[in-house]
Amino acid sequence: MSDRTRWTLCAGTIPKADFRERVDAAARAGFAGITLFPEHYLDAIGKERIGPDEMRRCLRDADIVVEQLDPLLDWYDTGATKSELFLYDAAEATGARSINVAPAFAPTDELPFLIDKLGALGERARGRGLSIDLEFLPWSPIPTLAVAISVVRSCDLRNVG
Repeated sequence: MSDRTRWTLCAGTIPKADFRERVDAAARAGFAGITLFPEHYLDAIGKERIGPDEMRRCLRDADIVVEQLDPLLDWYDTGATKSELFLYDAAEATGARSINVAPAFAPTDELPFLIDKLGALGERARGRGLSIDLEFLPWSPIPTLAVAISVVRSCDLRNVG
């Protein structure tokens, strides 16, 4: 594995860049991938008038992949939320590999509840060929890496990490 395949440009690094600028910057700097915020995808479609085919062509020409869409914050429902469905569409359009989830607005501190909801999300995402990446936040019910690891292990799904 070369150094290039290990590095991904985080969406927050150049938050105001348009889609092509972001892809070009990542390629010039030697990154293999990028992450996108949902608004980056919406801006590409709406303001920049770049459709999914053009996005994939731009990525392919630059030899860049979309590693992750970040974040999904309302993953606590029984079924897929509008935000979740939107990110699935964005993932399909861009070829994204995973969706980042954070417990920022968890309705409870109860880990069994969060494990159940994360597992259900993982199952839905797996059906779309996507992985789920759990981000821990110090001020949330999943405050440390150790807690995040225990939650992920409890889900017992290969596509949740």
